[in-house]
This record gives sequence, structure tokens and C-alpha cells, in this order.
Amino acid sequence: MTLKLFTYPVDIIESTSGIQLVRGANRFIIRDERSSTIVRLIVALSSEGIILDELISEFSEPDKDIVRSLVEALIERRLAYYADQATAVYGLESPLDIFIWHFDKPRQVFNADINQASIILVGINLLSITLFETLNRSGFTQISFIDDPLLRNIRLFDELGQIKDLPEISNLVLSDKALTDFSYNSVLVLPCSDFGGSTAFRQWNTLAHQQEFHLLPISMHDLRGFIGPYIIPNSAPCYECLIARENANLIDYQEEAVIGEQAHTIQLTTSAYTEAMLQTLAGIAVMEVVKIFTSIMLCPTSELINISLLEPSITRHPVLKIPRCPCCSPAEWRPDINVSKNEFKQTLLASE
Repeated sequence: MTLKLFTYPVDIIESTSGIQLVRGANRFIIRDERSSTIVRLIVALSSEGIILDELISEFSEPDKDIVRSLVEALIERRLAYYADQATAVYGLESPLDIFIWHFDKPRQVFNADINQASIILVGINLLSITLFETLNRSGFTQISFIDDPLLRNIRLFDELGQIKDLPEISNLVLSDKALTDFSYNSVLVLPCSDFGGSTAFRQWNTLAHQQEFHLLPISMHDLRGFIGPYIIPNSAPCYECLIARENANLIDYQEEAVIGEQAHTIQLTTSAYTEAMLQTLAGIAVMEVVKIFTSIMLCPTSELINISLLEPSITRHPVLKIPRCPCCSPAEWRPDINVSKNEFKQTLLASE
């Protein structure tokens, strides 16, 4: 089977210095007048597919080398490709198609990664609900909820502790029995809070290391959004490392700790945000989730994303692993060496 040369849909824009071939965020500038004319013909002739030799034969002998060079340049910039008629890209593409093209990933593979992703949102609150809606619009379908009482937005529950007027969410909450039999393998767990509070996040951090599942905490408090760190047990800093580093930089961390521990009970007077702030935080968080499952870009495991939703600005804070973390490094760990000079001598003599 002979492969044909195809060009992706591009816009050709004339400028004072030549032409630009524009696709997505990519620009290919051609300044030579003759090459500009030839590349227009190449794009036109290969839009429906053409064998390279047939394409070259359309040009005069002096232009054939230019054609070959331009074809190589188009392929190098991924504006052209070889394919058979069945696998070629035809018709109008969606913005998502062009977005995926930037990362040289087939749309079918990208869709499969999204469809197979399993996500658990922990906490019934306005942030987790906004995340659920954004994840759904982004193509994720395997989404469940866990109702952690410490992460509840109490405005969403009645006096009996039942979810009010959210049947779609209620149907996705895992039951106690389901949780007993549930396997966390191959899932991403997203603890969510729209009122802050690190107590529940620290508990889920411990559980993540016990059950060995990946964790990405997301929260809104103090008019800011926070994402991360992305926690992979046994290979990256954990949430306890983050708390320890933050406390080390606070003048009186105990005062902050008191507020964090009581965040759930004082949320009616401390929660402060708009719908737009929730949507902005959810949108950025979902892009991190997309990166995790599709590998289009590396999602750093040692960073806290701090989003000021009023300025606005995004700051990425590095999170360093603490040497004796009570969660991600064994607290009883001791070096496997002889620390006593006399003991070392006795061991050496015994071996002779």
C-alpha cells in the first residue's frame, strides 16, 4: 500500500515579508517569494492526498528540489504527514482536535485515555460539584463521589444529613458497602473543599500511602484556590511534607492550625467565593487531571499550585520531601550500618 502525502488544514496569511502557515499556536514563516508560491501549490495539491512522486512531477525541473525541501519542512513541523486514504484527516476539525495535534497524540488514543480514566471526588461541596460538571464536559465519564463528613458543605445537607435537591450527585455517591469492597487501584482521588481545612486532606494522604493510590487535593480558601501537590505514594513528597514546610515558614503556625482544624465547623462564616472563582479553579484543576491521564504534558508531583483569583495570578510553589516525614517515610527507619566504633570492630573480628 502506497502512502500519500497529506497536509493538515492551515491558514495561509500574507505579510510584508512573505507568508505564514498558521495552525493552532504554530507559525511557519516563508520569506522567499518563489517558495511562497510553491508551498501554496503543495498545500492545495496535498489537501486530499497525493503520492510524493506525483506531487513533484507537477513542478518544473528547477523547482523540484525546492518542493522536496518544503515537504520535509512541512513534515518536520507536523503540518504535513504520510497516511493511507482511510486514516487521513478530512473535514473541519474541532478546537479539541487542533489542541491534541500540538502534542503529536492521535485523537483516538487521547479519547481512550479519557474514557478509561477513573476519578473519585471526595467531599460533597460546591467545588466538587463544579469539578464534576467540568470533568463531564471534558469527556470523563467514570466519576464517583465519596461523602466525607469533614469535607461537606453543610448548606447542601438537611437536618438529617441527607443531600438536598442533588439527585444526580446522590446517585454517584459510593455506599458504605461499596467502599468496603472498593479497590483504589488505577484511580485518581480528588479530595475537594470549598472552605479550606487540612485535617481531612491529611487523613486522605495517609490512606493514599496505605492503599497506594494517587491523590490530588483541591481546595478554595482565603480567596485563593490551591491544587496539589500531586501525590504518588513512595515516589514524591506528600501532603504532610507540604504542611511541615508551610509551618516552618509561619511565625505562629499553631494559630493557623487551630483554624484549619475547625474549618468544617466555622465554614458558614469563613467561606467566601463567587461562582466564577469556583469555575476558574475547577477549570485549572481539570487541565491537571487531563495531563495526568493523557500524558500530553508532565504534571509535576512536587508542586503546589496557588491561584490568586482576584489579582489574578498563578504561582507554583515547590514542595520538598522532609527527611523524617511521619507519612511518606518510615518513622522507625534507622541506617543499616554500624554506628558504634566498638560494634564495628567486634563485627569485623567476628567475620575473620
